[in-house]
Amino acid sequence: MKKLALAKTVADLDAQAQEKACLPALVLMESAGLQLFEAWKPQLSPHDRLVFLCGSGNNGGDALVAARYAFNAGCTDILLILLPKKGSDSYQKQREITQAYGFETLLWDASQTERVQ
Repeated sequence: MKKLALAKTVADLDAQAQEKACLPALVLMESAGLQLFEAWKPQLSPHDRLVFLCGSGNNGGDALVAARYAFNAGCTDILLILLPKKGSDSYQKQREITQAYGFETLLWDASQTERVQ
């Protein structure tokens, strides 16, 4: 697999977009999550079980956005596996939104591994 950009490079680009183009972090997160969903969309079926492993940073927020788009496209069997950390403000907002959707959610604990097998 070829890396297109280092994490630090992407973080720097995000910061520049927020500062110079006045794009809020939530707008960037929404765009990234939508693009992630669009990349998967041709392979998805409404009957698929989708499991999203979400860190507590902005990449985790991107995954939460993608989960929401999948749900809106008809995929209803969705499990969100989240770290128990508070996370960034944008991530927290995406968590609030997905909680309103009522997704099955699991806070990561190694003792619960059997739930995702």
